[in-house]
Amino acid sequence: MNKSHKYYYQVLGQLATTGLEKCVLVLYTHKGIFPLDIKMDHEKWSDMERKLTQFYKECFYPVLRANAKACMS
Repeated sequence: MNKSHKYYYQVLGQLATTGLEKCVLVLYTHKGIFPLDIKMDHEKWSDMERKLTQFYKECFYPVLRANAKACMS
């Protein structure tokens, strides 16, 4: 699987969340069913985790906090 494909990022996130080291992603196309073995890439996940944390702190959390304050008023 292409390591820049959005499914790859999703699978890495799920592997990290569950603590698993590998999974089988089953792709269904008009040409057939294709199982793909995907192994955890700790280096790629570390970079993803850093970016996700930064996004959460800079973009997501401020909106949540502002909305929570608005609801409490």
